[in-house]
Amino acid sequence: MRGLKEGKQTKVTELVNKEIRKIEGNGLGYLINVLKYIKKNYRFSRESREKYPQRTRNTDELIKSKIMTGCTDFAHLCLVLLRGKKIPALYIEAFDKSWLKKPNKNIQGHIFVEAKIGNEKYILDPTAGDINFVGKYKQYIPMIKGIDFLTLFPNNRIYEYKVKKHFNIKF
Repeated sequence: MRGLKEGKQTKVTELVNKEIRKIEGNGLGYLINVLKYIKKNYRFSRESREKYPQRTRNTDELIKSKIMTGCTDFAHLCLVLLRGKKIPALYIEAFDKSWLKKPNKNIQGHIFVEAKIGNEKYILDPTAGDINFVGKYKQYIPMIKGIDFLTLFPNNRIYEYKVKKHFNIKF
């Protein structure tokens, strides 16, 4: 199943399993507890982007540092905490609707996680600690789903090309 596959940045390692053992619950209760665990134990730091460039680290590096530099880091951590418990989960790259109306090189978007329990799909925003039960992305439009950032986009040129092609954008 695609949502259980490991990616370049999202491998279920012994360090990941150690984190999983700290989180209680099953099913939807586990999803909620994962979001609470991330909020309690990891911190966002925009200032750390020089030390930890965005979208480059694997989940072991995230766990060791306890520092998230953006929504991609939060999503990657959430993905492995779910997949390690055999909950299928996908990385979702989404773009702000207002940015799409007037695109420029400063891409505005957000990363979500789609988790599946039984026949139900839930949209998680690990950065905010939210679960969307109705499958809406608020002010965002999803572009692509996959395993993790580097598995989808091995380099920035591919990322920018796919964004431009998907939305027929020129900037």
